[in-house]
Amino acid sequence: MKNKFPDDFLWGASTSAYQVEGENLYCDWAKWEKASGHEECGRGCEHYSRFKEDFAIAKELGHNAHRLGLEWSRLETTEGEWNEKEWDHYKQVLDELSSNGIEPLLTLHHFTLPLWLSEKGGWLNPESPFIFKRFAEKSAKELGSRVNYWITINEPNILAILAFFWGQWPPCHKNFNEALTVLKNMLRAHALSYESIKKHGGKKSMVGVAKAVTAFHPYSLLSPQDRIAAALRSRFHNYLFV
Repeated sequence: MKNKFPDDFLWGASTSAYQVEGENLYCDWAKWEKASGHEECGRGCEHYSRFKEDFAIAKELGHNAHRLGLEWSRLETTEGEWNEKEWDHYKQVLDELSSNGIEPLLTLHHFTLPLWLSEKGGWLNPESPFIFKRFAEKSAKELGSRVNYWITINEPNILAILAFFWGQWPPCHKNFNEALTVLKNMLRAHALSYESIKKHGGKKSMVGVAKAVTAFHPYSLLSPQDRIAAALRSRFHNYLFV
């Protein structure tokens, strides 16, 4: 007998636009991949054109929720110029989810930035929280009637650490102070966007962030240094963005 989840239990899958859509050519990650010799995202899973097939499979698997993201660089390839064709595309995507009885959870920022913003410093730019708020407000106005659950920023702590401290992701910096600045700007962007989404996205709008949580344990429970190091790493990784 097929198991049935409670009606208020959301069960599904999660994607980011850059990972699955394909042909997202105007963001910082696409430029970095090409310049650094990393494998390029390219066609991805062609989800941009195959989303109806993908959601039909999700429905068959018993999903009643799906977390998806907007690719900001599609919607605003040039600063200040919105691409209405791409807004219409995402409306079709959300409508297809609805027609399959699947609740959308919409992510506004999943690591990638439009090239024009990245070239202005990205999250290091002190104006970035207000620029992101403008994008969030536009998203809420365009899509608010179709979305109840909003995620402003995906795993901000991961982005700050890997892109600005370890230097593994674009822009590949290794500067602890920059990582703190990026976290501060993303936190401010979230707070500003929260208010905009609540105002323009409808009374049912629930707004949060997606956090990556890691358990840190001391190498030796008997070592005070190890215990302090584990506690500090946990504090920075799990609790700084709250």
